[in-house]
Amino acid sequence: MTIRSFKKEDQPYAQEIILNGLKEYWGFIDNTLNPDVYAIEKTYVQEGCRFLVAEADGRIVGTGGLMRTKDANVAQIVRVSVHPDHRRQGVAKEIVTHLLDYAREMGYKKVLVETTKSWIAPRTLYNQLGFREIREDEADVYMMFEL
Repeated sequence: MTIRSFKKEDQPYAQEIILNGLKEYWGFIDNTLNPDVYAIEKTYVQEGCRFLVAEADGRIVGTGGLMRTKDANVAQIVRVSVHPDHRRQGVAKEIVTHLLDYAREMGYKKVLVETTKSWIAPRTLYNQLGFREIREDEADVYMMFEL
């Protein structure tokens, strides 16, 4: 498996992995809630941001992004998604680890992530990587990693 930066030609494959993951969990896709997924290059290929893909056997099997926040010292991890055939094989862990390394290189002090409370696998992964839960609401949990 190779983790690499997103290229324009990755758009349809990365988009499919993310949207299929959302549909698998929610049972439907609300396109109005996910405009960034349809414009990955425009959204994430800019200074202080990064979007990665995991490639195995010549096909994209995972995604993950790092984006700036309003606070210049804080970034947020988003759109970590792995094809069902490649889950529980360390793909998401590798993506997140690469994103944390990039955040460190860029001088960020903290990295945030938000996930749905009932998504146990992502919560477990983030906790294992050293994120700590800082708050939650009815639907989501918010976690932070200090670099």
